[in-house]
This record gives sequence, C-alpha cells and structure tokens, in this order.
Amino acid sequence: DMQGAMAALDTATAQFQQLDLDIGLAIDQESQEVSIHRSRAETTGNLAFWLLVTSGTIGAVLGLAVSALIARSILKPLSSLESAALAVASGNLEARAKPTGPRELARLGRALNQMADSLLDASKRRELEAERERHLAQLRERDRKSTRLNSSHIPLARMPSSA
Repeated sequence: DMQGAMAALDTATAQFQQLDLDIGLAIDQESQEVSIHRSRAETTGNLAFWLLVTSGTIGAVLGLAVSALIARSILKPLSSLESAALAVASGNLEARAKPTGPRELARLGRALNQMADSLLDASKRRELEAERERHLAQLRERDRKSTRLNSSHIPLARMPSSA
C-alpha cells in the first residue's frame, strides 16, 4: 500500500504544481492589469493636475484683469474729484467735478459741486457787501463834504459890503 500512497502523493504533488503554475499565471496577469491601470491613473492624474494649473492660471489672469478694470473705474473719477477739490481749495470757485463713476463717487461729485456753488454764492455776496460798503462810505464822504461846504457858505446878505 505504500505504492498506492506514493502514487496518490505524486498525483497530489502534480496537482499542486499545476495549481502553483496557475496561481503564478494569474498573479502575472493581475500584475499586468494593475500596471496598466496604474499607468492610466497616472496619466489621468497628470491631466487633472495640468487642467487644475491651467484653470487656476486663467482664473488668476481674469481676476487681475477684472480688478484692474474696477480699479480704473474708481480711480479715474476719484482723480477728477481730487483735481476739482484742489482747484476749489486754491481759490478757483468755478471749478466743477464730473459726477461720474460708481454711484458713491457720483454723489460725492455732486456734493462737491454744491459746496463749490455755495462758496461761490457766499463769495459773490461778500463782494457785493464790500462794494455796497464802499458806496456807502463814498456817499458819507460826499455828504460830509457837502455839509461842510453848506456850513461854510455865508449868504450874500450878511456879507459886509466893501463900499
């Protein structure tokens, strides 16, 4: 019976060797598939990375462009307001700001123009009052001179005669 056991052992060994070969082939096939999937995943990952970098760059450029346009739309009217304010401050009460740009800056421009109008009106009133005072002073001076002349005038009837 030893021979039967040996034969059974040889058959089992052959089956195990075949199983070992089949498992080795399966492992090799799975390794190849894993390698293919890994390569595809790496390619997809690289594409996703570059897509992210490209979209981020485009977003940053667009953001900068929009920021520059917004800054320009604010700075241009603000510069106009500044120059009008400086002109009024230096005494040019005829200077006016263009009420343009964003709503708040347009309102500020209108307020600056109203202030300049008020200052101009006040300046004109002061000039008129000063001119009125000059005329009154001239009239007072004429009246004073006229009064002096009238008081120094002696009627002819009272004058001593030179006969």
